[in-house]
Amino acid sequence: MKNIKLLLTFLFVSLIFLYSCKPDENTKPKNSFKIIGSVKSIPDSSIVIIQANNINLDSALVLNEKFELRGKLDEPAKAFLFIPSTNDYKFLWIENAEIIFNAEAGNFFVAQIVGSPLQNESDSLLAKVMFFRKAQDSLLNLLSTDPAKVDKDSIIKKVEEIEKQEKQEEYLVVKNNPSSLIAMNTLDVYKTTWGKEKVKQLYEAFPKKIKNTSYGKAVKEYLEVNVNPKVGDKYADFESTDTNGKTVKLSDIKAKAVLLDFWASWCFPCREENKNLVKIYEDYKKYGFEIFGVSGDTKKESWLEAINKDKLIWTNVFDGKGGETKPYLIYGIYGIPDNFLINSEGIIVARNLRGDDLRKKLDELLMQ
Repeated sequence: MKNIKLLLTFLFVSLIFLYSCKPDENTKPKNSFKIIGSVKSIPDSSIVIIQANNINLDSALVLNEKFELRGKLDEPAKAFLFIPSTNDYKFLWIENAEIIFNAEAGNFFVAQIVGSPLQNESDSLLAKVMFFRKAQDSLLNLLSTDPAKVDKDSIIKKVEEIEKQEKQEEYLVVKNNPSSLIAMNTLDVYKTTWGKEKVKQLYEAFPKKIKNTSYGKAVKEYLEVNVNPKVGDKYADFESTDTNGKTVKLSDIKAKAVLLDFWASWCFPCREENKNLVKIYEDYKKYGFEIFGVSGDTKKESWLEAINKDKLIWTNVFDGKGGETKPYLIYGIYGIPDNFLINSEGIIVARNLRGDDLRKKLDELLMQ
């Protein structure tokens, strides 16, 4: 009997020991994030949305100036948190952790973010970059609020000088931090701006772990497909999907002159230039002029609506990848509107022509 009691006691103690050694479910790392938000002066029922890579991760309604967002991440991400009704927004790094977000309406730029080590790293690495951006904003505000009392040329010159310093600082962030995801994201953002040669040198310094992230893969794709043709070079061919869902190639367009036009529905200068292009197309189509439009949109509905509204009757293509669409990477597009004028022999004869300049070049090509 005594032995049985000892055995039961031993089993009881063992169970307690095993249970105490079992990890607490609440302390286990989870493949999810939680953002607890406090947003002063934001009205109740305002919707808060968080996106990453153009995908909605979650949304919530503000109640008593509070909100909560949840989601799952395969890897840390540069996210976009915004409130459409108030136009407040903030770019921030999120990861699978509990993150505290504190901000005030109209001042999300200086939101306090706690709980994301990557956000802390980003703030540290990009501190000088943000300093230069604030300096630019101050000068531009001075120019817009009291233009009569300032030297416009002097301010523009200072802004250009600060822009150069900012770009140099962004380059140094990447060069000096090759083990950082923040640095790889920065390289991804500026890959088409900096060009293939410089990007390749920076990319090769990163370890495999960082190269295997979505940002690293995006840079790798750019390096693999970028041709960056210049005036005097033969055009680079590609295929995409037109408004009817049909796959078409640039080489399918047979004409004496083809304008390869890069644009997007959300780009105001592009939409303004569309007005000129419609008139030019009407005037020169009969002489052998065609346009091949490539969209930088992510929403098909917006793209189709813009085509219809602007009366763009030439071939337009779209793949929903925005600035990461393959033709943009091939041609190294880093700002729109942009275009390449291609002659009947497939040679690029001009780039980024607008209005009368485009008409003059078309006269040379088509009216001889």
